Formats: sequence, structure tokens, C-alpha cells
Amino acid sequence: MARLAWKELRPGLIHEVCQPGLSPLSVVRQDEAAIQRLRAAAERLTSSEPFECARWASILDLQGRHVEAQQVLKERCANEARPGHFGAIRLLTHMIQRHVQWQAERARLEQENRPSKVVPVEILPAEVSREELWKKFVQPGVPCVIRGAGVASFRTLDDLKAISKAQVPVRGCDEASAKWARLEFVGVKRFDEFLQVST
Repeated sequence: MARLAWKELRPGLIHEVCQPGLSPLSVVRQDEAAIQRLRAAAERLTSSEPFECARWASILDLQGRHVEAQQVLKERCANEARPGHFGAIRLLTHMIQRHVQWQAERARLEQENRPSKVVPVEILPAEVSREELWKKFVQPGVPCVIRGAGVASFRTLDDLKAISKAQVPVRGCDEASAKWARLEFVGVKRFDEFLQVST
């Protein structure tokens, strides 16, 4: 009985949606034709009986709407199923749970691997005035490149005392790091404290 119930919930449902003319792969790929047939199958469900709700959840899951499918199972199929249907619904519940977890994991990985916004860095001549440099770049924390100066448009590090209260990010070299130059963020210091340690 449980095997027949499972066939109705998943393999039989896929077969029903794909006939005639579609392959089961079109459901997996979520081709438009398969999605339309899944919607039509959902519209044919009229009963609110737990097993019919489980079929609806299965259709939602096949459409890629895993969280909705999980909600349907939780709200409408929890403990009301007949004994012959209970095992099949439990298996579907477990499967959809995994799909929800994988969806969350994929979203997390996409977020981590999304390239950060690239902002072009302005290149300034060495003759740039300190006032302009301070107002446009140092104070708002905007990076820039000063071309033609030895280190910067300052004679010594003491010329940077104007920004002594500014908080600066500190990075340290970590041999195990995969980041550029193996630099890892190690904290924030006031510029004058950083200057003291560096000199």
C-alpha cells in the first residue's frame, strides 16, 4: 500500500505530467512546458484530504517551490494521513526537507561567490594639494593612486598626523590565506596607534 502511495506521489505523478511528449528530464530542468503541465495537474486537485495535499506539495516541489511545498506538508498532512499513505508522505516530507536545505546552501554559495562591485580608483598627479586629497579622499575613506610621488604627497609620516584619530583597518600576512598577498583582516586601530607600531 505504501509503495503504491509513493508511486502516486512521485514517479506516477512525473509520468502523468510527462505523457504525452515530454521526458522526465524536462521536469528536472523545469522547462516551461513541464511547468505548465504541473500547474494544470495542481488545478485538477480538488480535495483537501491529506493525500491530495501531499500530491499538491509534490507538484510544488517539482516546480522548484520547495519552501511552499514544505509548508503545505506541515500544515495539512502532518498526522491526519491514513496508515497506507503515512509512510509515503513521510518520505516526501524528508525529500522536500533536503531540497529546502540544498536551496539554502546554493543561495549561500552564490552570495559568497558573487563578485564584489568593482569601483575604478582615481589616479591623481603628484602635485595634488593636500587640502584636495584630504577633502575628496582621506576624510571620506575613498581610495586613490598618487602617480609620480615617492610614497605619497607627504614628506614624512608625521605629515599624516592630521588623520591621527581616524580608524584604519589593519591587515596581517597569514601564510595559510588564499586572499591576495595573503593579507587577512586582523582588526581596526586609530591611525596614530598604527603609526606608532609601524615606525
